[in-house]
Amino acid sequence: MGELPTLLLKSDLRHILHMKNISIILLSGILGFSLSVSAFALNKLISATSMMVANNANKFFIIVLSQIFVQFTLDIKASIGAISVLFLGCLYSQATKPLSTKLIIMTIIIFTVCNVILEYKNINISIFNTAYHPHLNSTS
Repeated sequence: MGELPTLLLKSDLRHILHMKNISIILLSGILGFSLSVSAFALNKLISATSMMVANNANKFFIIVLSQIFVQFTLDIKASIGAISVLFLGCLYSQATKPLSTKLIIMTIIIFTVCNVILEYKNINISIFNTAYHPHLNSTS
């Protein structure tokens, strides 16, 4: 069973939404094909590093747009991660310079330490909640 029959089966207003659903799926396919063709054309025009930076920026903008339109999809930790990926991608494109290589290493160490601290706090909070509030850990 493909996407369209599944979509139509789950739709309450099948007869009204039928053409709308078909047009949305068709538009999605056309846009996906256009994106692939434009990526091939762009790949011929720019260097591999520039393509990597463009891909990172594209992913970041997709995250930002989903945050705007879907709302509340990222917590603070995921937001920091998304921003750091874009920042580290930019630093990586400058990796031939010694200062940027040191910045990449320092940033990775800082993010790793911060992540360990955040996870340690979450583990302690979880242990505290289950030790002093056993009803929170009931499996029945």
